[in-house]
Amino acid sequence: MTGNELINSISRDTELDREDIDRVMKSLLSNITDAFKRGEDITLPDIGTMHAEYQPLKRRPSPFKNSSIIQVGDKVWVKFYPVKSLTEGLKEAVKRLTMVSIDPHKYINMLSDF
Repeated sequence: MTGNELINSISRDTELDREDIDRVMKSLLSNITDAFKRGEDITLPDIGTMHAEYQPLKRRPSPFKNSSIIQVGDKVWVKFYPVKSLTEGLKEAVKRLTMVSIDPHKYINMLSDF
């Protein structure tokens, strides 16, 4: 689902203007970004928790046979820990898709049945 599809879907479900929902989504992203900058985790009720991970720069031997030292790391990424009900819904959808020989990655949008 793209951002526009999400905004359109929320607009249909709530009967709110698309522009209002777009402003809310931008504010949500801004607040999440600010919380990560402060080193905080983000918990979205009934969805899950997001946690920023940081890997500092490390010096490692090169995987090539020239015995040089390379720098690896200095990465930042977000880990997402879904709530149990979301995880269980995903497991059921994947199980249902694999039982009928459908590629679950290609047709994961069938999750909307839940």
